[in-house]
Amino acid sequence: MPPVLSAEKVVLAANITGEFETIAIRPRLVWGPGDTSVLPEVLKMIKAGSFRWINGGRAVTSTTYIDNLVHAIALSLNKARPGEAYFITDDEALPFKDFLTRLLATQGVEVSDKSVPAGLLRPLAYLIEKTWRLLGIRKAPPITRFAADIMSVNCTLDISKAKQDLGYHPVISIAQGMQAMPRLDQH
Repeated sequence: MPPVLSAEKVVLAANITGEFETIAIRPRLVWGPGDTSVLPEVLKMIKAGSFRWINGGRAVTSTTYIDNLVHAIALSLNKARPGEAYFITDDEALPFKDFLTRLLATQGVEVSDKSVPAGLLRPLAYLIEKTWRLLGIRKAPPITRFAADIMSVNCTLDISKAKQDLGYHPVISIAQGMQAMPRLDQH
């Protein structure tokens, strides 16, 4: 049986320069108006009383405001090198706590400083997911391995290749993106 390939590997491997050209765009933590994952999920956790920072929210992350992602995609249509992958971010790295605190403030929401150590939460998330699967529970678990992993490790991306090849530079700063965030009525 052949190894399972990621979608990106399949896309890049399908590249035939001059005939069928492919690229991959790799944004990190996409956010902004219309967000259906990051902000709504964090708001649900806060409302349920289950939100906790992981390791105090100190893990540093790159983010990508939606307008910056759209800008990068538009640039890539004419400037990307076929068969290449490009990281796209806001070109600012922040600790999760700083980023999420600012994002939640756009909704008039403050969050407590309660925190759990990653060394405890990551194995617990694994056990919770396994238990949910074994018991056939259909609703989402209170914490997933993905959420625990993404919020507990530093993840900053180098966008120099996108800058060089595409001429990419963010069109919206994180501060400008925060000002553009609409209020949600979900909390």
